[in-house]
Amino acid sequence: MGANTGIRCPRTVQRNLYCFSRDIYGVKAVARVLQDVLICRQYGFESSPSYQSIHRFFTDFALVAEDAFGKLVEQVADRNPLDNTFRIDTDYCQSFSVQPRPALRLHR
Repeated sequence: MGANTGIRCPRTVQRNLYCFSRDIYGVKAVARVLQDVLICRQYGFESSPSYQSIHRFFTDFALVAEDAFGKLVEQVADRNPLDNTFRIDTDYCQSFSVQPRPALRLHR
C-alpha cells in the first residue's frame, strides 16, 4: 500500500492521466473518451469536462513542460565543460564525452 503524501491531484490531471495511461493523446481524442458517462462514474469523476477545459489543460501543460525542459538543458550546459557534445531530442538529453572513458572492471 502506498504512503499517503497528503497531496491531492486535481480532477483535470486525473482525467488526463487516465487517458495518457491508455495511450490516448490529443485534445479531441481525450474529449471523446471523457464524454463517456460510464468512464466518468467508474473513476469517480463528477462530470465530463468541456472541450475548452481539456484544450486549456493541454496548452498549459505544454508551456510548463517546455519551460521545465529548457531549465533542464540549461542545468546540463552549466554543469558540464564545453568538451562534451550533447544530443538533445524532444524528451531526451545525452552527453557524449570527447575523451574515452576507462572500461568498467567488476571485482569478484
